[in-house]
Amino acid sequence: MGPPLPSGYKNIENILGGDVPIGSLINVCGVVKDQRLPRETGGREHKSTLALVDLSVEDDMFGLDMNIFRPLSSMPQVSCGDIVVVKQAKVQKYLNNPVSLITNIATSIRVYSASKIPKWPNPADCALTPATGTDKHVPKPEENVYVSYLHAKFNKYALPTEEEFRRKQEQSMNFKSKFSLLQDVTEGQFCDLIVRVARDPHHDFEKSTIYVSDYTENPNFYPRVWQDSPDPAFMGGDPYGYTTGDGPEVATKEWVGPYGKMSIQVTCYEPHAFVVREEVRAGTWVKLRNVQIKYGNNGQNLEGFMRGEQNASTGRVNVDVFEMDAQGPETVDPKLKEALRRCRDYQKKKKQQIKEIQAAKQAGQKRRSLGVSSEKEERPLNKKGRRKNRPQAAKGREEHEKRMRQEEEIEGNIEEVAKEDNSDKRLPGEALPDLNALVSCENHDVPPATIENILKPHTCETIIDGKTVDIPLPFVCANYQTRVRVVDFFPRSLEQFACSRKVNEYAILSDNEDDSDSGSDESASSSDYDGSDGGGGSRRTWEWRFALQLEDASPPDSSAGPPPRLWALVDDLEGQCLVGMGAGDLRRKPRLLDQLRETLFTLWGNLEEVKSQQAATAEKVQTSNRARQQQRLGGRLPKPPLDSSLPPNTPVMPRIEAEVSNKPFTCCLRQYGVQENEEGEGEDTEREWVRCFGLFGTRIIR
Repeated sequence: MGPPLPSGYKNIENILGGDVPIGSLINVCGVVKDQRLPRETGGREHKSTLALVDLSVEDDMFGLDMNIFRPLSSMPQVSCGDIVVVKQAKVQKYLNNPVSLITNIATSIRVYSASKIPKWPNPADCALTPATGTDKHVPKPEENVYVSYLHAKFNKYALPTEEEFRRKQEQSMNFKSKFSLLQDVTEGQFCDLIVRVARDPHHDFEKSTIYVSDYTENPNFYPRVWQDSPDPAFMGGDPYGYTTGDGPEVATKEWVGPYGKMSIQVTCYEPHAFVVREEVRAGTWVKLRNVQIKYGNNGQNLEGFMRGEQNASTGRVNVDVFEMDAQGPETVDPKLKEALRRCRDYQKKKKQQIKEIQAAKQAGQKRRSLGVSSEKEERPLNKKGRRKNRPQAAKGREEHEKRMRQEEEIEGNIEEVAKEDNSDKRLPGEALPDLNALVSCENHDVPPATIENILKPHTCETIIDGKTVDIPLPFVCANYQTRVRVVDFFPRSLEQFACSRKVNEYAILSDNEDDSDSGSDESASSSDYDGSDGGGGSRRTWEWRFALQLEDASPPDSSAGPPPRLWALVDDLEGQCLVGMGAGDLRRKPRLLDQLRETLFTLWGNLEEVKSQQAATAEKVQTSNRARQQQRLGGRLPKPPLDSSLPPNTPVMPRIEAEVSNKPFTCCLRQYGVQENEEGEGEDTEREWVRCFGLFGTRIIR
């Protein structure tokens, strides 16, 4: 009898069968059956796909796909039959495709060359190829033994020949994109589209009709007119919107797409119509493949058609529905990202135009009631007036050039400051602290910096009115490697380390910001017009959000005062990297909470136990304080400590350091700044910059 799967690993049959929750981070050991070679994704990374099989699915035709997003230099080099050990890969369900895996910042992929794997029961560590990129995982003896067993017992006839494997690799590079924007489609073209559904589909026998838009304009599309348009010619018509007159009126109140020539009608026949009926609604983002573009029955406007493909496999569906809450900034299709940006920009522009129309309408009504003429009083300047303004324009150009020179000097000084911060303050001959080997981080070659040096205030020398002036900088953008220990954490209980938020389709955009027009100050009439935004959901997703207070691994002499400290924020992505698991409702998932507590014990030792004992001592005082705080916050969780610009020696937990037993570790920190209003101040108040620190690229090895 052979050895079992190593502890913490999943077999591929259970993953494909849906026994592993979507979004989980798992470990897999599999045989390479197919590879799609790396190709560009439009960003800094390339994408490659490995098809993996194991003893549970050795006769499976396709296996489990693992999508690898990495720089080309960090891609694993594999051959047919090689065995890979994958750590911390994420389970995903992308569109209508089967369950697959996707890499993230914490994923490690180690490859064993099939030709060098010895006979079982000899361990396979001699066949391990050199690590690439951030693949720092060193397989354990039990993993090496299982690799040897898997290679010996796997059915080699279930794998393609070397020639077939190489031919499929070459075919994977013959990829010709049929993707097109709607502004570029022409008659007779077959194309792929990424679009948003503009209204609920119209279902007929054996077909469904949808209106879609990617927020680009095509002069050959039907002109969709705003519902408040006074032109009656466009307000009637058949359900397809191409006739005018006294026919049934299109339900404009259900229209959530753009107006103008920015949407196209697409008729979907079976089997595509089935997916449209079951999954597509107004506001849904979809990917449509192999759409035929041609003129409709009126001969004036372009339409799209999706029919069954005779040469394709039976039942192939070319309609994929994007699950927006499952998308992430790292995995989202770049083309979907661009379409979302266009949609967001259109909605902002539309809201502004509606406000201007309403303001003009109200002003016109006021003028008519007062009998005031709307004739413009301001007239353009004549030649004499323009000559008089020339000296002022020249002076403005000089001031602009002066400001540009000062900004360049400031940027240069900031770069010099960041370089100085990365210097190691350790004295010659000083011994390194006993570091925690179960915590690793990126950038091993960067010299470590001390907390004292990181917190040092920065100034920028510049010239103002001919005088040299040192301007204090609220923060600098810089990355550090440092050796620290955890002395405190926030929030006070582990159950609050994860928080939930409503799903927003624009959240996957890296430049997404709150729309100032969407606040509560909008008028009722404005919100009525804004009903076309549609498609919003009330689903919630969970994310990591906590902070760690750090101090130097080898703090200075205590006689000089308390050791310097800073708060490091941990966001969702870096939290997944740190603890190796996705966030969830920790109050309702005790198993996840126990896993988190066990993992963080490796990082901070008995800190949680010491904090609990201290909290129990002062429970009466804290209970009343927390009650008042919760009443003030309305039940919301208080913000994590942001301001690391305050004196770093301010004690948050007095006399706790002597009781805490944990090892220091090496981690990566980034310094950045955020703008924040003071409590009680309005939105018009000028916001101040606050210096912050965040943890990144650090992982607890489990």
